[in-house]
Amino acid sequence: MRIKVLSWSLLWLWAAFAVRAEMDPVVEHIDPITPVPDLTLAQVLDQALARYPDRHRLAGLATEISALQERGASWLAGPVTFGVSLQEAFRGELFVSDADFTVPLWRFGQRGAEQAVAESAGAALALQQQALKLEIAGYLRTAVWQLALANVRHQQAVNAWQSAKQLAEQVRLRVAAGDLPQADLLLAQTEVLDKRSRVTQAEAEIMHARKFYQILTEDTKIPTDYAETQALAKPLQEHPLLGLLNAQVQRQRAELAAIEAAQSGQPELKVGINSERGDIRSNETESIKVGISIPFGGGALRAPQIAAQNLSVQKSLTERDQLYRKLRIALHEAEHALEVDRAELTTANEMRDLAQQHERLSDIGFKAGEIDLSTLLKSRRMADQARLNAEQHELFQLRDTAFYNQAAGELP
Repeated sequence: MRIKVLSWSLLWLWAAFAVRAEMDPVVEHIDPITPVPDLTLAQVLDQALARYPDRHRLAGLATEISALQERGASWLAGPVTFGVSLQEAFRGELFVSDADFTVPLWRFGQRGAEQAVAESAGAALALQQQALKLEIAGYLRTAVWQLALANVRHQQAVNAWQSAKQLAEQVRLRVAAGDLPQADLLLAQTEVLDKRSRVTQAEAEIMHARKFYQILTEDTKIPTDYAETQALAKPLQEHPLLGLLNAQVQRQRAELAAIEAAQSGQPELKVGINSERGDIRSNETESIKVGISIPFGGGALRAPQIAAQNLSVQKSLTERDQLYRKLRIALHEAEHALEVDRAELTTANEMRDLAQQHERLSDIGFKAGEIDLSTLLKSRRMADQARLNAEQHELFQLRDTAFYNQAAGELP
C-alpha cells in the first residue's frame, strides 16, 4: 500500500508540472523548471556542490594542506642562511674574511609533529567536503519539497477557481430565468474574483520556490522522482558534522603538539670558512669552523601560545558536545514528525471524504432550492480546504522522510 501511495504521489507531481507548463499564468513572470525523468537528486546534488561558493574555500584548504605536507617532508627546519664578513686593518697589511652557513635543525620529534598536523588537516578536508555536501543536500531537499507543495496548492487553487466560474455561470442563467435574485450573481462573481486572487498568490509561491531552486542548483532541470526511503538507524556519532568537529579537534591537538615540540626554537648547525692574510705574526691561513647552537629555557615565553592553542581545543570540544545534543533533538523531532504525518494523513483523508459528500449534498440542495448560495459556497470552501489538506499531508509524509534522512546525516 505504501508503494502505491508513493507512486501515485510522484505521478501526480509530474502531472502538476506538465499542467503548470501548459497553462497561461495570471502573472506574466515565469521561472521555467523542466522535469527530467532520468535525472536523480544525487546528480543534482553533485552539480550544486560543484557550483557552490564554498568550493573556493575548499580549494584554499587544499592548498594549505599541500604547504603543510611540504613543510613536514622537508629535512630542514627552516631556510639555510649564508653570511660573509670582511675585516681589513687601517694600518699594516691585515685582511680577514669569513663565510658562514647556518642550517636550522629539527628538534627530536618536531618533524613528526609537523607531519601529524598535515595528516590531520587532510582528514579534516575530506570531512569538510562531506559536511558541505550534507549542508547543500538540506537546502536541496527543502527546495524540491517546497516546490512540490507550491504545485499542489496552485493546482488546488486553479481547480477551485474553475469550479467557481462554472457556478457563477449557472447562477447567471438562473438569475436571467428569474429563479435567483441579482444579489446571488454578485456573490458568485465575488467568489470568482476571490479564487482568482488565490491563484495569483499560488503562482507567486511557485515562482519563489522555482527561483530558490534555480539559484541553489544554477540549473532549470529537476528530477521527476525525488522521493526517499527512510534511512536505517545508525549511531549518531557517525554523523558527518560530528566527524568534522572531531577532525578539527584532532588537528588542533596536533598543532598543540607541534608547538610544544618546537620548545624555545630551532637548533642551528653552523659551518664557516676563515681566511687570514697579511698578519706578520703568522703565516697566511685557511680554516674551517663547525659549531651548533641550541636554545633552551623560555618556557614562560611559550606558555601563552600553548594556552591559546589549548583554549581552541577546548572550544572545539564544547562545540562538538553542543552539536551532539542538537543533533539528538533534531533526529527525535524528525522521527516524531513522521509519526504525526502518518496519523494526520488518515484523518485528512477521512475529512476530505466527508467534506466532498457534504459538498455533493449541498450542490443538490442548491439546485432544488432547499439551500441558498451562501450555504453552498461555505460547503465548497470546506471541501476545497479538505482536499488541499489531504494532498498536502501526502507530501508532508514524503517530505519529512527526506528531512529525517537529513537529520540522520544521510545523503540522497
